[in-house]
Amino acid sequence: MRYFYETPDGKFREVEMSLAEKERRQSPDGKIVLDDGQIGTRNIGAEQANSERNKSSNLWPRCSDAVGVGEAQVKKAYEDSVERGVPTEFNEMGQAVFRDKHHERRYCQAIGFHQRNGGYYDA
Repeated sequence: MRYFYETPDGKFREVEMSLAEKERRQSPDGKIVLDDGQIGTRNIGAEQANSERNKSSNLWPRCSDAVGVGEAQVKKAYEDSVERGVPTEFNEMGQAVFRDKHHERRYCQAIGFHQRNGGYYDA
């Protein structure tokens, strides 16, 4: 089975292992020591968003021009997002890359951006 773990720097690692191996390696709080020695925390939402069942309606990860930056500002914007406590990657075009709805909401709040197109659960 495929499991997704988020590292402290906000990046995802996909780990392929049997259920028995997951039970042996993962602690009850969802943490695991990854092959490179980093600690990862399981993200079930990422697993479900990337499942075969949800491929047709999968919106995540999603790129945003609205909170994007200029191409020359990508590195600085990433560093700023880490300082704000919401590590956010920016692609080569300067678009913010959101992993899931929770990540998008946290980042927008951190930079003072009001998302007018947010849904009922985005408040």
